[in-house]
Amino acid sequence: MYSSAFAFGLLQAGYTRGDKFVLFADETSSAEQLVAQMGAIKAGVSVVTLTDKENADALDHALSSTKAKGLIFAPDAMMANKQSRINTINKLMPELSKMYLGDELNVAKYPNLKQIIQTGFKAIRGVNMYKDLTVYASPQYSSH
Repeated sequence: MYSSAFAFGLLQAGYTRGDKFVLFADETSSAEQLVAQMGAIKAGVSVVTLTDKENADALDHALSSTKAKGLIFAPDAMMANKQSRINTINKLMPELSKMYLGDELNVAKYPNLKQIIQTGFKAIRGVNMYKDLTVYASPQYSSH
């Protein structure tokens, strides 16, 4: 059910079959990661996975080379260099600091990136909360 809600959320957000999103995986939000992966499969969206051992260069390369439409990450998770992921993302995408809720994501370095999703509960400029992406639909439209 949760993966279907995530799939419906991706579709409602404009994802189509063949789109890609980068999952910046970590040890702290494995439930959300599993649901996101299953939901993406249901929606026909490809998942590019980075682990907690990856660095800013790997994230930059993944977003650029795959032309990812979305990014999901845990903002407080630490990277191999002991820097939080949100700090790394803000360095790669300084435009986020000037964004407000409802603004369309427009990052010059990653023109295909249309959505950034975070696990957790702290509001971050330019970033959607994971819980807000899910769309619960009638069971007749959902397969477990």
